[in-house]
Amino acid sequence: MELNIALNTIIYLMIFLFPGLIARKFYFSSVHSKQFSQGNLFERFLWTMLTSLLMLGLVSLLFFISNTILDLPLLDSLSYQTIKETFNTLSSNQLPEQGEIEDTYGDFFIFIFALYLFSAIFGGLAYLFNAKAIKLFKYNNYWEKIFNGTYKEKPEENLVFGYAEADVLIDTNEKTKLYSGKVTDYFLSQENNQLETIVLTEVYRYKIINDINGEYIDTLKKEIPGHNFCLNHDKILNINFTYVYQEKSKNRFYKNFGLGINILFYILTIILFLFVFLKEEYLFTSWIKKIIFSLITWILLKLIFQCLKVKINGLLNKNFLKGNMIAGIVFAIPYLWLFKIIDWYWIIPIEIIALIIFGAINKKNKK
Repeated sequence: MELNIALNTIIYLMIFLFPGLIARKFYFSSVHSKQFSQGNLFERFLWTMLTSLLMLGLVSLLFFISNTILDLPLLDSLSYQTIKETFNTLSSNQLPEQGEIEDTYGDFFIFIFALYLFSAIFGGLAYLFNAKAIKLFKYNNYWEKIFNGTYKEKPEENLVFGYAEADVLIDTNEKTKLYSGKVTDYFLSQENNQLETIVLTEVYRYKIINDINGEYIDTLKKEIPGHNFCLNHDKILNINFTYVYQEKSKNRFYKNFGLGINILFYILTIILFLFVFLKEEYLFTSWIKKIIFSLITWILLKLIFQCLKVKINGLLNKNFLKGNMIAGIVFAIPYLWLFKIIDWYWIIPIEIIALIIFGAINKKNKK
């Protein structure tokens, strides 16, 4: 009974929850990504369920049009009867026949993949239309507008917003302190959309120098060492923002280059999954190996493109590059099993040994 409930639950999640989550994740992307986990949990669950049903209906309609109107037989082994028999087989804790697996389950996984891919595309297009074009539904993140200078008119037509600097007055219980720096990120409360933490770089602290009579003499500006300086909302008294603008041509080049990298990454991701899952003779015949190979390759592509984007923004450093290289090596170890260089049971020991070695090297470098 427990196995039946768990299996049914997995099927329900795959079909009626995951598509909505994927669409929601792509809809709340880029500068609006902080809204993905905000709001009432029950309300988010209902919207996710409704979105999943919409995605399921649209994908089913596309396959129906392809099979009946366009006369392109796609997933022709799937029907109401086969889906019902498959669900009853799995729910009764029975293994399906080999012929049934070959005829039906391959098309079923292709349908699930198409459902997830369509959900991602739908969410991404909805974001582009709403955030860039029609702006039908307002995002509930007013902090993003404050941090990116939306409420401030451009000083000149050939300038665009570059970044924001913040002067933050902090209450330390004994006295107040003033910090200033470049805003790199911020975090909001999931419950009320209020600012929780602001992250600064290139931070300075200001200290007022008085004489023995308490009269003001001067203000010292001291640089705070470190990469990221975090300030929590419960200590913040007020924040003063200064917006720094850049020339449009320079800013546009970096943005367009970053957009091009993102588009290239998504294209390579789609090609990867299409070749691996739609081509039976491509590399692997086992579904487990196909899934593992796709996930590992996708993660490695993500690490490479992440380094490229950071390099473009001028923020690439040795620690970031070294961390990504270590992560890439660790994630690439299962390739040794996938391409039959070693047996599968050697993967976990090699992963553990690699993590121990990299951890020791990192600890030695810190000293």
